[in-house]
Amino acid sequence: MNEEAVEVVRLYNEAWLNRDLVAMERYLADDLVLWHNHIRQEFDKPTMMKFVGDALHVLAKVEFRNPRRMGTERGCIQQHEIYCEMFDGGIVDNAPQAIVYSVANGRINRIEEYIDGPALAATGIS
Repeated sequence: MNEEAVEVVRLYNEAWLNRDLVAMERYLADDLVLWHNHIRQEFDKPTMMKFVGDALHVLAKVEFRNPRRMGTERGCIQQHEIYCEMFDGGIVDNAPQAIVYSVANGRINRIEEYIDGPALAATGIS
């Protein structure tokens, strides 16, 4: 098991859930690429950080329920159920999500997010 990668991912997610963008950035490589399955787009680090910052203005609460992490040769896979409450009252209730992280030199350089699209569509998230 890639214990270093699992710890980097745990700390990154802790920062995300604490809404701490500065701490999040500490765990991201400058050449980071983020990919979302439900929109099939890649984002570079500056675009991802703007995306997350914008999301935090919409999301009142986010929880990763029942997180499970497994180290891989190149990083870590995290599975959980995501729960979100939006400021407008919308809710994503325990949508299955898997995130594949590639980690090198103590930093995340690729994130691939797989989430149940219909669960997001029900709240109008795209």
